[in-house]
Order: sequence, then structure tokens, then C-alpha cells
Amino acid sequence: MTDIFHEVEEDLRRDRLNKVWARYGSVFLTIAVLAVAATAGVVWWRQHQQNQAAAAAQTFADAGALVENGKLEESIAAFAAIAAPGGEGYPTMALFSQAGLLLAKNDVPGALALYDKVANSAADDKVKSLARLRAAYAVADTENPDVLKNRLADLIGDTSPWRFQARELQAFADFRKGDVKTAGEAYTALAADAAAPQSLRDRAGKMAVFIQGGAVLPPPPAATPVAPLEPAPPAATPAPETPPADAPQ
Repeated sequence: MTDIFHEVEEDLRRDRLNKVWARYGSVFLTIAVLAVAATAGVVWWRQHQQNQAAAAAQTFADAGALVENGKLEESIAAFAAIAAPGGEGYPTMALFSQAGLLLAKNDVPGALALYDKVANSAADDKVKSLARLRAAYAVADTENPDVLKNRLADLIGDTSPWRFQARELQAFADFRKGDVKTAGEAYTALAADAAAPQSLRDRAGKMAVFIQGGAVLPPPPAATPVAPLEPAPPAATPAPETPPADAPQ
């Protein structure tokens, strides 16, 4: 008797499922197909991104390899092509690399233009600050010290990730300016700052000792005077020809 009830219950359950499937089966199938398609789309997109990243990395590495092979101009052009589309990631890295190569060939204005391009872009604030710092390094020994210090003004705050490097450059600007007291104090403070990178602390400590020893920036070498040109000796007057002995008188 119990088996009969079970059979009847199974038949009713099967009948209800058949009715539900007849009414909503197409909906279930559509949802299943969409779920599979979405999963496949996500997998394809991730694979596509990985392929693009790998290709971009290889292109960037190839551009750098040109320098190692002595092809400076070709490397600059290759990095310029990578940077051309704009955006973060490899295009921004290419601008830094291109600027570094321009500095290697002493094209300071060209490098500064690229650093300014990064500094005025939509890149991360740390990256833009790094571009401004690199620009300051490029002109540290040539730019007017006051102009250099102004260039670094936004980078020396306590929240700046590049504050120690910027403060070191400002101390160098004071040293170049002849304000050795201010420079010495700045170098001493950097050398004692436990939060600063150790290599920077070592440099700052050496500069502080150097300044305490009475060091000053040597004046630029005087131009070597050019000796005046001596007047050329007058051309010798040719002697008159002596007529031969048998010439008619």
C-alpha cells in the first residue's frame, strides 16, 4: 500500500515538473546559454588582456634592446611610438625612457618637454611627481638655484613620496647659490632622518662634513684668453732678374 502512495506521489511530482518545464523550459535554456556565454566572454577577455600585456612588454623590451646594440636614435623612435597612443602603463614608461635617452645625448629641452607631458597628464599623482623630480635632476647643475628650488616646492612636503630626494636637490641648490649654512643644515637634517633612504643619508652626511670643512662651490673656470694674431710678415719683393751675359746690350 505504501508503494502505491509513493508511486502516485512520484507521478504527481513528475507531472508538475513537466508542466513547469513546458511553461518555463525556454527561459531556463536561455539563462543557461547566457551564463555559459558570459563565462566564455570573461575567459576570452582575460586571455586577450594577457596577450596584449605580453605583446606590449615585448615591444618595450625590444625598444630598450636597441640601446644595448648602440642604436640610440632607433631606440628613441621606438619608445616614442609606444608612448604615442597615450595613457598609463607602458606609454607612460616609454616617455620616461625616451626622456632618459634624450638626456644621454644632451638634449635637455627635449627631455624636459617629455617630463612635463607626464607631469600634466592624467597619470597617478606619484608618477607625475616623479616626472617633476626627474626634470629637476636634469637641470640640477645648470638651472638658476632659485628657479630650481621653486621647481621642487611641491615635492618637499611631509606627504610627498619623493620628499627626501627633493630636499636633497634643494640643499644642492643652496650650495650652488653660495648659501652654505642653509645647505649644511639641510644635509645634516637629511643625514639624521631615519625615514630617508640609507644611500641618500650617506650622501647627505658626506656633503654635510664636506661643507663643515669649509667647502664652497668652485667658481666656473675663467675663459682662456686668446692671444692676438701676429700680423703676417710682408711678402718678400722678388729680386730683379739678372740678364744673361750674352744678352744684347
